Amino acid sequence: MSDAPILTLKDVQKKYSRKGKNVLQDISFSVSAGEIVGILGNNGSGKTTLIKTILGLLEADKGTILFDGKNSSKIKKKAYYTDVTAVLEGERNLYWFMSAMENILYSGRLKGLKDADIKKQAMEYLEMFTLLQEKDTKVGDMSRGMQQKLSLIISLLGNPRLILLDDPTLGLDIMAKRDLISCLKNLAKEKNTAVLITSHQTDVIDETVERIILIDKNRICFDGSTLEFKRAYSKKKTSICILGQADDFIKKNFITRQNADSFEITTESNSQKELLALLQTLSQNGYEILSFMQDSASLEDILMNFYKRSN
Repeated sequence: MSDAPILTLKDVQKKYSRKGKNVLQDISFSVSAGEIVGILGNNGSGKTTLIKTILGLLEADKGTILFDGKNSSKIKKKAYYTDVTAVLEGERNLYWFMSAMENILYSGRLKGLKDADIKKQAMEYLEMFTLLQEKDTKVGDMSRGMQQKLSLIISLLGNPRLILLDDPTLGLDIMAKRDLISCLKNLAKEKNTAVLITSHQTDVIDETVERIILIDKNRICFDGSTLEFKRAYSKKKTSICILGQADDFIKKNFITRQNADSFEITTESNSQKELLALLQTLSQNGYEILSFMQDSASLEDILMNFYKRSN
């Protein structure tokens, strides 16, 4: 992954009416080439507005958007949309009266690609997304999941430098989701493609990205690695199993569960220092520790904990 920012936003603001509140407020971040970044937030937090503003489909009221160091509004649209592509949830970017291959060829030609290159990439992606047998099927006769796969294939034509994906896995089956995740990781690693992805499916974000940007109340409230976010807001429990019966000290200070010849205590501390100190205290006071286990909280559960704290 290169350290050079391919996309930079500086104090971007957007509202839909002159007297309305800001949908985006002071949004600033950068994305490097080869980086996959997840944008998270509740419905109405501004995720889709952010994607459309980066694309130029909406104009920011304030702030600057730079692509490869240049103001995106000053870049010619044809050049910009060759390097920057998107799949937007709810937007129809396919012609239903044309076949899958005809849609791919049409879109590839609009990007200025040669037919031979389009067909080569098309066959690779059609096979990857298990659509090869549907290449001559009209889009209108395809399922929603198939149409979504085809939209993704078209967005990948020509090896764009930045891909914007708004809930791209909605309607995809498990295998197709895994294919997409694998494809995005390969693009980032092998071709240094930057990816900005929003999704309500937190398992997709968790498996795909190493960095998340969380938007809450129309502002960025967290920008960092997924691991940092989990450490900061996780409420995962630690269970310690101890030989014998729980005494008054244990019952007073911990949540306990008594077994036949042992008992378990639980704590919600995520601090490594605190957990090590607790184990040391138990050992020094004569408690024989049989096992130590930490629950693995999901990203979805951690997000719920975050929203509860912020409200």
